[in-house]
Amino acid sequence: MIIHTMKSELPNAKAEKFYDFMIEPTDEAYSNWLPEHYQYHIVKRGKQTPIGDLVYFDQNISPKHRLKSYAITKVANRPNQIIVQIRMFGINLPAYMELQFTDTANGILLKEELQVGYNGIGKILDPIIRLFINKSFLGALDAHHKKEWARLAEILKGK
Repeated sequence: MIIHTMKSELPNAKAEKFYDFMIEPTDEAYSNWLPEHYQYHIVKRGKQTPIGDLVYFDQNISPKHRLKSYAITKVANRPNQIIVQIRMFGINLPAYMELQFTDTANGILLKEELQVGYNGIGKILDPIIRLFINKSFLGALDAHHKKEWARLAEILKGK
């Protein structure tokens, strides 16, 4: 299993605003966030919305890496945690993105964690997964993480 964790401290930010922005996405707000963000919106509401909501996202994290997929909200603990499972071709993949927002005296501590792969016998597929989730991809993800969350903190300050 590949587990990749990124952390940022975002001054003057509030966990509740970050949570709300991520759980009720719109293409307009998403594309205004960064030019390399194209779409992020709810495709279908879950029976226990936001749990079960199917969202679509499309973004470049670098000139060589584009993320274009669906995700299902698995956990939504307002205002501190969101976990989504990536879905492609109508299949839930063994890939999860977790966001944790923790208020501090100076702003928020953001933890973003990507988990991809299997436990148990499924681990034999990890070498194939590493062809896609490689050092180049993870380096691009790190750089994008720092840029996008700092920018969102600026945007949400005015709200």
